[in-house]
Amino acid sequence: MDWSHVVLPDIFCPFPADFAPHPAAEDVGRQVLAHLHKIKAPPDVHATAAGVRLVGFTGRLYPGSSARGLHLAMMLTLMVFSHEDWADSGAINHHPRPATWASKTYEHAMAVFDAAAAPTAEDPPFLRLLEPFGLAVRAFDRADITHRVRASLQQWMHAQLWEQDLLRRGDAPALTVYRDLRQHASGCLLVYDLFPLVFELPVTADLLDHPVVRALTGRMANYCAWVNDLLSLPKEIEEQSTTNLVLILARDHGLSPQQAMEAGAAAVRDEAIAYQDLKQHLPALGLLPNGALASYLHRLEEYQANSLTYQQQAPRWTRREPADPTPPGQDGHREPT
Repeated sequence: MDWSHVVLPDIFCPFPADFAPHPAAEDVGRQVLAHLHKIKAPPDVHATAAGVRLVGFTGRLYPGSSARGLHLAMMLTLMVFSHEDWADSGAINHHPRPATWASKTYEHAMAVFDAAAAPTAEDPPFLRLLEPFGLAVRAFDRADITHRVRASLQQWMHAQLWEQDLLRRGDAPALTVYRDLRQHASGCLLVYDLFPLVFELPVTADLLDHPVVRALTGRMANYCAWVNDLLSLPKEIEEQSTTNLVLILARDHGLSPQQAMEAGAAAVRDEAIAYQDLKQHLPALGLLPNGALASYLHRLEEYQANSLTYQQQAPRWTRREPADPTPPGQDGHREPT
């Protein structure tokens, strides 16, 4: 198929955006970069930090967070994108036993997050960030949320193994399987589970585990991941990825590239509308949308709207950029272009 002439349709987004810089973003960004030097983070991590633009990106996704919450969010951003850069480098497939090695690497990563093991110089760059990330999570002293974040982190890693196996085999998942696992592989659910800490919300893990709330976050995670699939399609075709909604729709339904892109945009719209419809029924389902839950859902919607605004501006999602060879300067940040 020739994907070179596919036109990106309008992306439906009914959620409110607040794409303003966080007032503490510059200071927090400097603190994070200083911490990278303190832990002797490898050059790859600094290159990732420059590429994702901590102030311009993370600083705009969490406008209502506390300063320490923003610090935690920036650490997560660095860890996730450092992992992406490591995985995209082909390091896993260069190992003689890639699946076994990757599985053991993720097991060690969870031990580092738990402070049950220490990172080594041989570990992948992303793993070096899990130690300070775990410490930052536990510093909020929210045992129920910490347990939930840990579970989401582990599920995210398991989903990475799934994506890596598909890429090695040149295989693509069935659409139904993709819908279930892409939520975790994208990291969206991990991000959402961190919200009670980032925004210091009084929402409990029990409330987040309510089946209706889980259905809402699942819908939003689909929306988040699928929007990313639409915007990153050129990059993923170049990298021969097989876990992209548009590519799967084209294969499973025999669609042309443009038809598949339109079908993907329609799926994004349907997921957003399904989220809104379910949210309207919260009172009838015994969940009054006020207080902690209302604050959580507001942050969920605002995050997605801000994320879409940024992704439409940032080349990281639309093509592979070379690592920024310039070491971070005074603040090490670049605004969106």
